[in-house]
Amino acid sequence: MHSFPALMDTIASNSHAKAGLLHIDVSSTRNNTFTSDHPIQIQLPLLRPPKPMRIKPPPKKPNPKPVATTSDILRLMDSLKLPIPLDIYTSLIKECTKLRDPLKAVELHEHVRRSGLRLNLPLLNRLLLMYVSSGCFDHARQLFDQMFLRDFNSWAVMIAGCVENGKYNEAIDFYIEMLLEEEFEDGDNQMELLVSGVLVCVLRACLYTRDFELGRQVHGWLWKMGYSRNVVLSSFLINFYGKLKCFDCAQSVFEQVRCPNTVVWTSRIVNCSSDRNFEGVVSVFKEMGREV
Repeated sequence: MHSFPALMDTIASNSHAKAGLLHIDVSSTRNNTFTSDHPIQIQLPLLRPPKPMRIKPPPKKPNPKPVATTSDILRLMDSLKLPIPLDIYTSLIKECTKLRDPLKAVELHEHVRRSGLRLNLPLLNRLLLMYVSSGCFDHARQLFDQMFLRDFNSWAVMIAGCVENGKYNEAIDFYIEMLLEEEFEDGDNQMELLVSGVLVCVLRACLYTRDFELGRQVHGWLWKMGYSRNVVLSSFLINFYGKLKCFDCAQSVFEQVRCPNTVVWTSRIVNCSSDRNFEGVVSVFKEMGREV
């Protein structure tokens, strides 16, 4: 006869335990007693140690490819005492324009100046754009004043640079001075003026300076040249007149647009909303739904 504690000792000391089973010779139980007449098999689970967690290492980042900066290229060419051709300078100026780094812009222009190369007008215009993009407007102005020959692109860069830097009065002065130049009297240059978006910059400068008269003159010039139906400029003109509270002029611009798109319609809605003409907002919205 074995008591229940004795059974536990038997289980603990059983040397014939196999994976997942313990074979114990016991008989049927009665009144918590055991006999060894009829052996039976008891299946008991064995506790297995937990598997260690495998932590995957983070993926290795590829080593960044070394990038040669503008300064590196200039130092390399100087150390080899090799002259830098214009096409290399052009590529470096383009790269510096994208980086918008004022220190590199000044360094590159100084290197170009020391090289003694005779710079053509397109390269000078790229230097202007590099300075404006890098926020060095004073350097751009100094270079512009030193240029004996200028084209439309030269003026366009300076006007856009003035507007970008908040120099709206100077932008208007540049525009008026540009119109006095003889080389801008032909139609091709005027078309280039429109395509490049310079007039949008001029209108924005007129808006900030509240120069309503000059804005109307720009609009009149566009209408005279047949560009007043341009969707982009029409949308800007509608906003321009709306902010100046000249809603009749804005409506006149809208009526000249042959196929107004969503932007043009939205400009009308914004004007009505700014004038607190909410009935007009609903009316324009319904009209847009019928037309678009």
